[in-house]
Amino acid sequence: MAKNALVIGGGSDMGKAIIQKLQSDYTIYYTYNTPKENLPEGNRLQLDITNVEAIEKTFELIGNLDLVVTAAFPYINTDLASFDDYERIEKFLRGHVAIFTLAKKHLNKVGLLVNLLGQSADFGLPSAPHYGASFAYIDNLAKSYNARYGRAGEMKVFNLQLGPVETSLWAGVSTDERKYFEDKVLSFIQPDEVAELVYNIAQMKVVPTKLVLDGFFSLPE
Repeated sequence: MAKNALVIGGGSDMGKAIIQKLQSDYTIYYTYNTPKENLPEGNRLQLDITNVEAIEKTFELIGNLDLVVTAAFPYINTDLASFDDYERIEKFLRGHVAIFTLAKKHLNKVGLLVNLLGQSADFGLPSAPHYGASFAYIDNLAKSYNARYGRAGEMKVFNLQLGPVETSLWAGVSTDERKYFEDKVLSFIQPDEVAELVYNIAQMKVVPTKLVLDGFFSLPE
């Protein structure tokens, strides 16, 4: 019997790569925020990740799932001195917390929730502090879910902490900011490398709470 996977943010570069890698083993459902050219094949559902009611309807429409992958947290430059900047990010964080709750409800026993995060969860990010802090929240939430539900064999949560990935999001980042990341890594990670790791984790019976794929970004200078 085919397994069902939901990729939230399937229109992103990483989302597309993950769909392509998973589609041989799963019936794929995926969400996208705005219509774009070259959306991948599959069961497409338009979704605003900041709308909790819309997220609930998406899960209800699909039903039981074996795998949920989140690839839909936008990089937003924010300012520590601005509460308005926090409120911009908080909407996306609220959506991801809702996904945890709904995944628990809709995942089959020992189903897997995979979150694509960044190294900023551990180290902070001066240019986008609220973005990095949101990843830290999700990272801690995953540990709590695994302690409560993972040990009981009810559901598993895996966080992949990434260094810089070569995606179209860099088009909106300044040259100086990109250089900051380029100077810290051997090379940028490719979306298909992320997809390969997500696929391999999904095949494991014993899943780590998190792994780091960062191109040496997190190592001290």
